[in-house]
Amino acid sequence: MTFDSAFFFIFFLSTLAVYHVISSWDYRKVVLLVSSYFFYTIWNPPYVLILLFSTIFSWVIGNKLTRTGNGQERKILLILGLVGTLGLLAFFKYSAFLLDNLIQTLSLIGISYQPPILDLLLPIGISFYTFQALSYILDCYRRTQVAPVSLTDFALYVSFFPQLVAGPIVRTNEFLPQCRSLRIVTYSHLGWGGALLIIGLFMKVVLADAFLAPVVDKVYGSYLSISGIDAWVAVFAYSGQIYFDFAGYSTCAIGVAMCFGFGLPDNFRYPYASIGFSDFWRRWHISLSRWIRDYLYFSVGGNKKGRSKEYRNLFMTMLIAGLWHGASWLFVLWGGLHGIYLVLEHWLKKSFNGRIAALPIPSFFLIGLTFFIVTLTWIPFRSPDVFVAVNMLASLFDTEVVSITDRLERIEVISIIVLLFIWQLYMRNRYVEHVVERRHWVLRAIALSVLVVSILLVEGEGSRAYIYFQF
Repeated sequence: MTFDSAFFFIFFLSTLAVYHVISSWDYRKVVLLVSSYFFYTIWNPPYVLILLFSTIFSWVIGNKLTRTGNGQERKILLILGLVGTLGLLAFFKYSAFLLDNLIQTLSLIGISYQPPILDLLLPIGISFYTFQALSYILDCYRRTQVAPVSLTDFALYVSFFPQLVAGPIVRTNEFLPQCRSLRIVTYSHLGWGGALLIIGLFMKVVLADAFLAPVVDKVYGSYLSISGIDAWVAVFAYSGQIYFDFAGYSTCAIGVAMCFGFGLPDNFRYPYASIGFSDFWRRWHISLSRWIRDYLYFSVGGNKKGRSKEYRNLFMTMLIAGLWHGASWLFVLWGGLHGIYLVLEHWLKKSFNGRIAALPIPSFFLIGLTFFIVTLTWIPFRSPDVFVAVNMLASLFDTEVVSITDRLERIEVISIIVLLFIWQLYMRNRYVEHVVERRHWVLRAIALSVLVVSILLVEGEGSRAYIYFQF
């Protein structure tokens, strides 16, 4: 069930109606919990048991950590929690990848090994809800979560349907406090929530799916020689597609949650207007960036043990971030490249003691350079295999004039990317609610009406699953 399906709107409006009819806060939470499990069950009923196990296991471990002060026991509980949650994720997401690499490694030394083929279906959203469940265990161990919570509240925290399958990754201190008392939903919440849902659907259905995805699929799906213009158009098209797809989902999730009185954290803050790569990761997939920073990077020492260890920690953290996205060496390469960019950026800043910042380099140039490098780095992320990635990189320098994309497609892609870049530059240090509230209500109504009409006109034409559903 996706946000752009008719069935979702029936489900959403029905849940919203029942939720607001009931006055008891405890029963309202039960309605949301049951609806969330129904939402997940629609995808693959048996796999809801994995979500249930992960939830109960993490809840039991976390609550035990809040109740014991014995240091040895706490360490054992932490290890058990890490093994249980991450082991489940590793089994479903990485077992086939590890087995395939083992077979290839053994073949290099002359050993033929053919084990049974693992044909596992990756549980949708497992990377997201595993990190949420794990954050509760880690917060309880660190004593930032000092009191045990009820199973109902914790289960709702892990499975809350607006962000269950693709984030934002919510932390315990961001969601659990909201479960303590009745959420007051005003007309403003409903209005803003509905508007964000429409904006997010426009980003996904119209911009990502209808305009950009066909060009990306056509070029990346071609195993023939690709012209330079096709390669460049596809590379920039994917940069826009993945932003509109993922940011669109996050915007929908925030809007739907708002209709129930819950606040979810921003997940994107105009990342293509970033000045440098540290700034990019403060603006792109913010909930994952913060999770990895706080629970992984700082846990291994961060920047407190000298430059060399800081650079090592940065690089290793980004390698893991890349692997989190999928069981493929191309994802590891993507993460490693970003790790190199961050290390170089930190080295330049520290080695020249701020002299680089004093150079008369226009911020527009730095933003453009960051966007350009980030866009090129999406190539291994999007490519299904190494051959396609190498072919795409080589094609960027191809002067072949025969193109597999037509002129209209190229104009559409270029126009969307240019407008996206301009919009992100304008909004870089602004908040959308402030910009929108300054406009007359008639203009706002017209704008939303145009978005709704656009969604209805293209709905069903090449509709695609959200990109981050595969992670």
